[in-house]
Amino acid sequence: MLDFVINSSSRKSIEKLHNYLKLLSKSTDYDKSQAFKHAFGKPYSLEKDYLIRNELRLYSNYLTQILSNASINPNNQTILYLKTLLKRKAYGLLELEIPKAEKRFINEQAFKYLSELYSIEFNYLYQAKFKIDSESINQLNSTLLKNFHANFNGNKTDQKQLEVANAFLSLNSKKLGLGEIESLTAHSNNNLKYFNYLAIKESTFKTSDTEKIKLLNKALSQLTDLPLPKKDIDKEHLVLLNNLALEYYFLRDYGSAVKVFEKIIVLSKHIKQLINAPLYYNYLSALLKSGQYESAYKLIQDNFDLFQNTPVLKHKFLSLQIMCYLLNSLIKEAWLAIPEKINEGSDDDYYYLRLCLAIVYYLESKPDLCERENTNLIQAAGSSSQFNSYTFCAKSFNKFLKYSNSKQLQKLNIEVENFIGNKSNRHGDILPILWLSSRIKSKVSHIT
Repeated sequence: MLDFVINSSSRKSIEKLHNYLKLLSKSTDYDKSQAFKHAFGKPYSLEKDYLIRNELRLYSNYLTQILSNASINPNNQTILYLKTLLKRKAYGLLELEIPKAEKRFINEQAFKYLSELYSIEFNYLYQAKFKIDSESINQLNSTLLKNFHANFNGNKTDQKQLEVANAFLSLNSKKLGLGEIESLTAHSNNNLKYFNYLAIKESTFKTSDTEKIKLLNKALSQLTDLPLPKKDIDKEHLVLLNNLALEYYFLRDYGSAVKVFEKIIVLSKHIKQLINAPLYYNYLSALLKSGQYESAYKLIQDNFDLFQNTPVLKHKFLSLQIMCYLLNSLIKEAWLAIPEKINEGSDDDYYYLRLCLAIVYYLESKPDLCERENTNLIQAAGSSSQFNSYTFCAKSFNKFLKYSNSKQLQKLNIEVENFIGNKSNRHGDILPILWLSSRIKSKVSHIT
């Protein structure tokens, strides 16, 4: 097995060193100068001694890897062996070994290795046997469908399934038009539904955000026509809806995001799928940013324990919870929700909570304490661009406290709106900035 791995390595020096070390099996006299000459074809020199030491280190890594794979998982060894046969174009051996490996992987339900096996089989068929005729196309199509099912049964990621679709679509070249594949491939209609659907999903990784939304909606419209069990269609449905909701969210179309999140929740409850905390968190954020404060408050009340028992989101949820109270004019509840130690989460959580505290002081008619919080935040964050949104909000907040004439406030309003509108600003539309923007507008209209 070590022979297969070393000889398939892209480093010829390792292969040559390996062959030299094999010669030593009859003796124990290791000669560094001879090893160097075998590996690099040049006389050994002390100045380049590091080269041979590096090759020996890499060789040792290969050996460790093979011994580890052989002792832990023989399936890795089989895949490695088949890949080496493919690279060496040992097609006769491949034809004998692939069915044996397939039978074992299926019996063990080793879908990960089964998928890799079918990828090897596809490349073998394409390299060794492909002709523009019905038999070749049927063989390739059959292998791709087996690969697709192996990925689907193994719950592999969508990206892996897309690689399978890519392989199929590579056959859709100018030589092999879609019509020809339809006429030559058995059960082509069902097969093409799989791959056309996956091709649409693939394009979402390569297009602009607005185009992604069109493609995701198109994929959603094709779901009911897929020849898949209902449970698998439901699973795909949730994945697509989640991707669509996040696309709307990233485009800051929060109203549309809310509608899709609500569809996800309804479908999840219908098929008895557990709804995870991150989905509720994104849904809550979209509700608040779209101005649906009462719905956001109800969501918090209904799912409070879920957020509290999800450590990774606990502090982020707390920030949204406090802002939700403030936006619903529940100042006392917001004050009580602010923890004594506000630095237990990430830096983002810390600066967010300081802005929440500044807002509470403002609404409690304590401008001096509000300004102090903002100033402390600015000093703590320094000039780091990572926290640009928090420092901008704090600086703008202090200006808001000081400005009294309409020209100053109008100028500040334009600055804040431009900052929010610039999507390159990290967290440019966090809720404290949106809250401040509405307060500035209100003050401007009150003065004028």
